[in-house]
Amino acid sequence: MNDSEAIEPVFIAGVDKQSVDLAREVRDRMKQLRAHRSGTFHDRFTLPVCASSFERTQQTPSVHSYPDKRRRSILTQLSGLQNIYTQLRCNNIDDSEAHLQGTQTTNSSETQGPALEQFSRTLSNFTIFDRLLVAGQFRQSGMRATTPSNAIISSIEFDVDGACFATAGVSKRIQIFDFQDVCGGVEYTGHPVHTMSSPSKISCLSYSKHTRNRIASSDYDGLIAVWDIEHNSVVAEFEEHGKRAWTVDCCRTNSKLLASGSDDGRVKIWSVEQEASVLDIDVRANVCCVQYGPRSAHQLAVGCADHNVHIFDLRKPSEALVALSAHRKAVSYVRFLESGNELVSASTDSTLCIWNTRELMGGSTRVDESYPRDIFLTRPSRILDGHSNDKNFVGLSVGADDLIACGSETNEVFLYHKSCSQPLLSHKFSGDQQFLMHKHKARADGVPAQKNCAPSSSDSRQRATGQIRSNRATQPRSVGRAMNESSSLHEHSQSKFISATCWRGKERVLLAANSDGVIRVLQLME
Repeated sequence: MNDSEAIEPVFIAGVDKQSVDLAREVRDRMKQLRAHRSGTFHDRFTLPVCASSFERTQQTPSVHSYPDKRRRSILTQLSGLQNIYTQLRCNNIDDSEAHLQGTQTTNSSETQGPALEQFSRTLSNFTIFDRLLVAGQFRQSGMRATTPSNAIISSIEFDVDGACFATAGVSKRIQIFDFQDVCGGVEYTGHPVHTMSSPSKISCLSYSKHTRNRIASSDYDGLIAVWDIEHNSVVAEFEEHGKRAWTVDCCRTNSKLLASGSDDGRVKIWSVEQEASVLDIDVRANVCCVQYGPRSAHQLAVGCADHNVHIFDLRKPSEALVALSAHRKAVSYVRFLESGNELVSASTDSTLCIWNTRELMGGSTRVDESYPRDIFLTRPSRILDGHSNDKNFVGLSVGADDLIACGSETNEVFLYHKSCSQPLLSHKFSGDQQFLMHKHKARADGVPAQKNCAPSSSDSRQRATGQIRSNRATQPRSVGRAMNESSSLHEHSQSKFISATCWRGKERVLLAANSDGVIRVLQLME
């Protein structure tokens, strides 16, 4: 018996021949990938073949037939692609095994197909896009005459249709822009379609997920407000927070609910139909970010200055379901991925963590029952790094196909895929950017002929800068979100950073703002 035959009974014990074949394919593929990475396998980077979609003898083109950029992308992300492939195929083994318990007539290609198609789509995401071009640029109205610290944009949000977006920050104004106006391929010098003034600096915005006319804000005085955009007026105000409120999020499944968090260590749930909060949770740490789950009004993720992400079932709010701990510093953002089964968290330790939250709200998960449940729930499935984030809030947004955009203190936007630890792309904010219009002809109305405008929105609450302190520390309200006001000019002159990012729903279009108050429309290009 050779070595490969010896390991098979251990790897596939209790599984029938079809799953044995599947396991062998996974094993052989991993051998190829390891050999390729070590430089001993030079012939082909081939996708496994699915009988239902391809002839069994057909193989994908050699990696050497790809353009150089695409080939480099594959080789750079080889480890991540290996992880994706292994996870997809092992999941299919489990699906196949469960199905075979009910029937013995399953065609293995029926279970292989979806996983291979998903892997192919992921591979395409890694290789088809190789740069971010500027489709539009503007400076927030009124920012030209202000001090640098007042130019910082804390939050960018698209409305439910993706037709308009809102910006806000330390200027104490919420400005609404028509997206078509600013993505014409040239610098936009016009004005917002709506402007609303706040009595205090605004830390966060959250559009209603049910109507484009409502938007919620949180501010430095702890006030949570719900605005009627069409009438430029406040329709609800909540003043229970005792310190600065960093975050607000509108519920995706209930149009009346919103959540907020504050330096007072409390998370509050509000209803627009009631004056007082409907739920008050003491997290016992400064709350930096909150987000509802995409499919449930009961699921809430909370990021805190205690370095943890707390997941709550709001039906049982006395204690968090779990505290996810991997970051070494404060958690500045939490965002659920599109599936709702995974979460990405960002921290001022310069990392992003991907967490599997599927089991927490009653879903199934494929974990070995012989291991303690907590081992799988409190360990991130992947840690992403490559950007620089030591003290500033630099923005985080999730888009279609598990793409993640975050800012950096190097004045760059970084683009990640959830399954790979290294960035796919980055874009530097500098003065010599080439606009998309210079590469593609524009229509007579000034909008690029390329389709880079479409509806839908992706949640994004972004910050300006500022070190998050523990709940024990005293923070005067005069201390700005970005930095101590007395030294703002000095720090600003030393470095610029990205302060907000937001995907335009499922489109390959991203909004990003930096600490100079410059906002760019970035288009993923092939």
